[in-house]
Amino acid sequence: MNQQEKPPAPQIRGLDGPPHDSEVKFRLLVETLPDFVLLIDRYANIRFVNRHSPNVSMEELIGTSGLNHVVPEDHPQCCQAVERAFASGEVQAVEVRTVHGSCWDCRVVRMLEDDATPAAMIICADITDRKKAEAQIQQKKRRLRQLLEMHEGYRQLVAYEIHDGLAQPLAGAMLHFQAFCQMYAREPRQAWQKFEEGTDILHRTLSESRRLMSGLRPLVLDDSGLLDAIEYLVSEAAQPNGPQIEFRHDVRFQRLAPPLETAIFRIVQEGLANARRHSRSDRIRISMVQQEGGVRIEVEDWGIGFDPEKLPGKHFGLEGARERARLFGGKASIDSAPGKGTRVTVVLPLVERDEEEVDGAPP
Repeated sequence: MNQQEKPPAPQIRGLDGPPHDSEVKFRLLVETLPDFVLLIDRYANIRFVNRHSPNVSMEELIGTSGLNHVVPEDHPQCCQAVERAFASGEVQAVEVRTVHGSCWDCRVVRMLEDDATPAAMIICADITDRKKAEAQIQQKKRRLRQLLEMHEGYRQLVAYEIHDGLAQPLAGAMLHFQAFCQMYAREPRQAWQKFEEGTDILHRTLSESRRLMSGLRPLVLDDSGLLDAIEYLVSEAAQPNGPQIEFRHDVRFQRLAPPLETAIFRIVQEGLANARRHSRSDRIRISMVQQEGGVRIEVEDWGIGFDPEKLPGKHFGLEGARERARLFGGKASIDSAPGKGTRVTVVLPLVERDEEEVDGAPP
């Protein structure tokens, strides 16, 4: 059959017999329908189509099994819809995905037939664009949930910083001042010592509050972005007699959600500081690689190493990395052994910043 020839008219009462006037009218009707229409036998073999599909010509469709054009995962529901249509005579609805990447909303209708040639008509509407739009909406909803979770995690991290850096020292200073008031009448010397200790705690707490205000969201992140901020960390940490520090990155994103940028910056900052302080390594490597739906951060050294099973709590900044990873739905691990160096690995879900999203720390 050449490209200009049309397929034979559908044989509604006996597909292989001569056409009747009603069948000619039926063909004229289906050819003018906006939907894609095909006729199949009980075994889902295609006997007639009213036009070319977006990806396959009529000649390539007629005579083939309809299942050949549907992804294997959707075969069971297609077969079930066809069987129910033939058995019950009721219209069956089914959504299918084709091997060509399109999506169709199909209605399976049993035709009037004789016993020899049962047939069904399938009316298909292309819903590919609608499905893509729905997928985009779902992706935005997932991203919104991730952002909300990140903001909540960020607030929890702030709460930890305030509790450890401000609340506890202030409570300690208050106890010293209370002791001063109770002891002043009978032991003024010891009382004034308590007063001085309380004052010293207040001075240190004031310094800590300034650190917290400047440290929760480093300005270099807002001004330059995550990669430049880490480059800044590396340049600040480099010393003439210190270890050689290398930063490698393979990422495609431009900017990430602000809480995620801050978490990555802090993980690298803590890992780098601890490697310099404890590892005795002559080189340190920081790497950041974008993966499928995530970003992988590693801080590695070739120093003295240690036994992770004997790691005391909150040592080497690992607890901070683990807590940040947990709050952001990621994971952190450590690989080390005595004399074998140390590698801290953190994997976090990737959430990029919208173009319209305002730079800066989350509320």
